This record gives sequence, C-alpha cells and structure tokens, in this order.
Amino acid sequence: MNSRLPIALCCLFTLLSTSVSAQTDATTGAISGRVTTDGEPTEFVNIVLLAVRDSAVVKLALTDATGRFAFVGIDSASYFIRTSGLGIGQMSHPPFTVTPGAEVELPN
Repeated sequence: MNSRLPIALCCLFTLLSTSVSAQTDATTGAISGRVTTDGEPTEFVNIVLLAVRDSAVVKLALTDATGRFAFVGIDSASYFIRTSGLGIGQMSHPPFTVTPGAEVELPN
C-alpha cells in the first residue's frame, strides 16, 4: 500500500496543476517581443513591464541570445515596457492592452 501512495500523489498533483494551468490561460494574457539594435538581436537587455495606471513594476525579464523575451500569466490591463542595457540606454515604449487569452506581440 505504501508504494502506491507516491504514485497516487504524483497523479493528483499532475491533474491539479493541469487544471490550474488551463484556468490561468483563459483569464490572463501573454506578452512577447524581440529587441534588436541595428537589425541584430540584442542579448541581456532588461525588460520591465509596468502598469499604465500607476507605473508600478509588474514583472522583469532579460532578453535571450536571440533578443526575445516573454511574460506569461499577465492580468488584463494596460501596460508599457521600459528597456535598458549597456550601450543602448533606457527607453520607454508606447502603452498597449492585454486581454484574457490573448498574446500581445510587440514590435521590434
């Protein structure tokens, strides 16, 4: 009986995490984009997601080797992105809106 308990708990955990994941996808959105400098991907750029209503920091990310970044599980609201990095300085980008179940792809 004891050998079945870990298997049962593992199955239960898998079912619960799948259920929570499916609910999150329907109620939140995602944001992704790519940072380039002179048309080339820019690695290790700081990406700060801020709420438009009060400029509060919502999430942070770094670009990868291809210049890509992504935020998932973002509540429906209006946001803007601030980027900063060595050699590129700091820049605030125009606001955009995230809606439930949608993925916002930001321009380079």
